[in-house]
Amino acid sequence: MAPTSHLVDRSLLWTARISGLGFSCLFLFLLFLFATNEDPPAPAAYPPLVAMSVAVLGAALAWRWRRFGAIMLLLCAAILGVIAAHNALLFDMGWGGMLLVTPLYAGPPFLAGLLYGLSYRCPLRSTLPRPRHSVGMSHGDSRPVRRLYAPHESL
Repeated sequence: MAPTSHLVDRSLLWTARISGLGFSCLFLFLLFLFATNEDPPAPAAYPPLVAMSVAVLGAALAWRWRRFGAIMLLLCAAILGVIAAHNALLFDMGWGGMLLVTPLYAGPPFLAGLLYGLSYRCPLRSTLPRPRHSVGMSHGDSRPVRRLYAPHESL
């Protein structure tokens, strides 16, 4: 692989991580506002809060397991979109309100999940060099690797 494709793979991964971190901060701020409010949230607010919490968890898990986190983020985006559209129609916002609110809730986790999914599909893992071990068995060879010691060093 060319060094340019490695740079593209890395930039795609870090764009996904930054977008996931950005919407996680936004959703955690909204959760903080709901938690510190004097009045309890309306019952219609509980499903989006749970879906937002799961999306934040998916963004955190995607740092280690990209495919699992991407699937989780895309599912949460779909669930948040359905919930936002339902609540918009429930509160008589009309179709225009539904088309405004749905991308605001479902867009950020969808974008992060899409970027994580694309970064998983990129061959980043195969372009990284394999670690070389100086002690023990070498890769693909049954003979132990000899380590050279200076006369004054002990084993």
